[in-house]
Amino acid sequence: MNAKELQVILKSKIMQNKMHNLYIINPSIDCETTELFKWCHDIFTEIIAPKSLENHSDFLVIKAQEKTKQYPADILDQILKFTQYRSNELDRKFIIIDQLHFLSLNQLNKLLKTFEEPPTALTTILLNPTLSSILPTIASRAIQYRVQIDKNNTSKVELNFQTHYSDFYQEILKNNYSIEFIYQQTLDHLQTANLKATEAHAVKELLTSFEKDYQFNASKQSLFYKLYSAANYKS
Repeated sequence: MNAKELQVILKSKIMQNKMHNLYIINPSIDCETTELFKWCHDIFTEIIAPKSLENHSDFLVIKAQEKTKQYPADILDQILKFTQYRSNELDRKFIIIDQLHFLSLNQLNKLLKTFEEPPTALTTILLNPTLSSILPTIASRAIQYRVQIDKNNTSKVELNFQTHYSDFYQEILKNNYSIEFIYQQTLDHLQTANLKATEAHAVKELLTSFEKDYQFNASKQSLFYKLYSAANYKS
């Protein structure tokens, strides 16, 4: 799975409030901490604009101190305080810890309960830029992703919905795009479409039908076609 596609999938899960409690993000090879953090930051950019992660009430971004290569002594107090209250603007709160390898064994053990049974709707994202080994007790509770972080993969992917369906479908197969990715691409495309009221209603019904079919595991080809039809709907 390429980096851009995973961003789209996670963004879709955030918008639908279907995020897991704990994620660990690993690069395919060692990378700079800033690169992995930027990749993570970009997932939320459109959702929280014009705010940034650092000044949004539903986000707690914890970065290791550059000189000591350690997290602040009060990291546990920060997290406990942050999780005392429900989210204000989003459906859940998010904690992003930028360098998993700088968390001490003691800190990880104390955070384990928060990861497993958060006191509020909460998702914690642990970034692991150095591909450090992960405690089994943490790894077993997390969904892990490995992404290729490079300039090419962070470029914006735009599907051509105006082409013939057979070409559209071949592009999906060639790039191994997921249903979730195409769904988000369809929504992005429709945001710029100039639809009449009757067309907008028909498109909404198509998307509702797609969501029901998706829940009941309809074939991928039928799901792709329904999204293609919604993106190209004209009365």
